[in-house]
Amino acid sequence: HLLSEQIFWGLQPETQAVSCKVTKLVPGTEYIFRVKAVNRFGAGEPLESDPVTACCPFKPPSAPSTPEASAITSDSMVLTWNRPENDGGSEIDGYVVEKLTEEEWTTCTPPTGVEETHFTVKTLKENGEYNFHICAINTEGVGEPADVPGTVVTSERLEAPEIELDSDLRKMVSVRACATLRLFVPFRGRPEPVVKWSKTEGPLTERAHIEVASTYTVLVIHTVNRLDTGKYALTLENVKPIKVSQAPLPPGKVTVVDVTHDGVSLSWEKPDDDGGSRIKCYLVEMQTKSDDKWTVCTEIRGLRSTIDGLITGEEYSFRISAVNETGKSEPELLAEAVVVKDGTIEPIIDLTRNTFSVKAGDDLKIDVPFKDITRTSISLTWSKPENDGGAKVTGYIVERRELPDGCWLKCNFTNLQETCFDIEGLTEDIQYDFRVIAKNSAGV
Repeated sequence: HLLSEQIFWGLQPETQAVSCKVTKLVPGTEYIFRVKAVNRFGAGEPLESDPVTACCPFKPPSAPSTPEASAITSDSMVLTWNRPENDGGSEIDGYVVEKLTEEEWTTCTPPTGVEETHFTVKTLKENGEYNFHICAINTEGVGEPADVPGTVVTSERLEAPEIELDSDLRKMVSVRACATLRLFVPFRGRPEPVVKWSKTEGPLTERAHIEVASTYTVLVIHTVNRLDTGKYALTLENVKPIKVSQAPLPPGKVTVVDVTHDGVSLSWEKPDDDGGSRIKCYLVEMQTKSDDKWTVCTEIRGLRSTIDGLITGEEYSFRISAVNETGKSEPELLAEAVVVKDGTIEPIIDLTRNTFSVKAGDDLKIDVPFKDITRTSISLTWSKPENDGGAKVTGYIVERRELPDGCWLKCNFTNLQETCFDIEGLTEDIQYDFRVIAKNSAGV
């Protein structure tokens, strides 16, 4: 195989067949193969292949199609979807359903996914607003997500009242004098309708007894007489709840996380009141000391943002506003203006960009400090690429794999614009590799 512009030939076991499976190749490495025929007089001239790069023949599947929510109640709903058009060359092993609450995606299905193309999401909050997406899984990993259209609100399904009138009640009902009149009428509707019986020619007799259940009502009149003759009316009415929302309160305290020679990282807290509607995003605005005009820097769904492209030595003020479907909150101002400059940072050793030399037979020990690592999570940070490929970097993809030979799995399913990411749901005592991929309008 080709390595560092030199060719090293490795001998494979001899075979009597005209095909051979070569294993233990290094992904991304270019190889050249050659075959020699051997008889009792020796080996012949080799037949050489063109260069071949070792890579997995499979790809993650495409997004599932036509996802939708149905059978919505106050605490559950059913999500359905169809198989992806492209399985990536490998059989679909299952599907993962995730829901977005506020700014955090959480998994609804078991970690290994579900095999069916439907899933019932339970234990939801009444009148909660949720976004969902579904990803297909194959041997290569998790595919692109398919979003359930719009925001789904959990509430009891609304049904207009409907009377199921028996055919006998659609015509004249005759009852002998002194007998009992009994009118049984099933109905349906959500929320449960209010039932009202009346008589068109006047008030109901005091002898009338009305029974109401969740799905039927009965009008009973004992010992009827001629005065009970007439038309009886049944009225059902239910009320559709009206959701009233307003602009949210301002976000909580704004804090400076980091300052560099050309940027500032800020974080803030959620508003105490979202105004009765889910927060859609936050507006980050800035103002220079020499200008009285506020400029929008970014719109972001999370509680942290990095503002780049600032002028070294310039003083900036920042403010954050919360936005829901009704409108924008009053802004929360950063307590003090920030001067953009390089701060004091801890020394960092980048092991991927340094060469360490050690004599044969000696020990090599490297102490690597870690931060923000727990039994099931880790916090990653990275720097922007030195070369953006001629187009602005639009986001990052974070992937992980279990050592020694696990498949690469995507960790973030929304567009990640920050240079930091918290990975949760890891397994204790398992070793992982992580990698970060930058993307722009031309690709990754």
